[in-house]
Formats: sequence, C-alpha cells, structure tokens
Amino acid sequence: MESKYASKHQAKCMDACRPRGPATIARGSRQGRMVLVAALVGAYLSTVNVSFAQVVGACCDQAPFGGCSQTTAEECTCSNCVWSEGQSCSAIECVHTAIPTVSEWGLVVLTLSLVIGGKIFFGRRRRAVGHAPT
Repeated sequence: MESKYASKHQAKCMDACRPRGPATIARGSRQGRMVLVAALVGAYLSTVNVSFAQVVGACCDQAPFGGCSQTTAEECTCSNCVWSEGQSCSAIECVHTAIPTVSEWGLVVLTLSLVIGGKIFFGRRRRAVGHAPT
C-alpha cells in the first residue's frame, strides 16, 4: 500500500504534528489536562473584561531634527524612532543622525583647489589680436 507522503519520515512528522483537540487526547494525560486548563482560562477571560494598562516610555526620533516624546510603543511608529520602555525623555540619550559637513581642513583643500583651478582657467586667456601691449 502506497502512502500519500513521500517518505516514512514525512509521514511520521505529519502524524506527530497533526493538531489534536480535547477529544483525541487521552483522558487523564498531562497534555489532556493542559488543553482543558487552557480552554477553561480562555473561556473565563472571554467573559471578563480584562484591560491591561499600556506601558508608557520614551519615543526618540533619531532624525537630524527629531525630538523625544512620552508615548506608548504602538504610537512610536516613525521609521527612525527608538522606543525605550518605562523611561522618560530626560533619562535617555536621544542620539540624532549627524548631517554630513566639511571639516576645517576640507575647507582649506577646497579653497586651494578653487584658487588653482581659477588660475589655470584665467591664466590661459589669450589677448585680443591688434592691441599693442602697454
């Protein structure tokens, strides 16, 4: 008789991984008691209005001009935001992304290259024909 599974291992895994309800679990077994307790707790929680307090924390926007605000994790949704649970904005260091700038030595090199380039460009100008040098 051919199995509908490709191998014995796959058939064994599929049988072991098959979901089992309370009716298929042997009475008195540990797994049966766990399923029963889970079903009872789920039924109890569905009848009781349980509300959990949302945890407030610091939402730090790490964009170059971003700020920090006290909020919940669900409200801290920007792409550059980092949320710290139970922290205040004054207690954390909100590091922002640096804006790339040119250092002092970079400005010196840029100035020298512009001066040299200007000298080469303007130094190669030809004088107009027909004018006498003075």
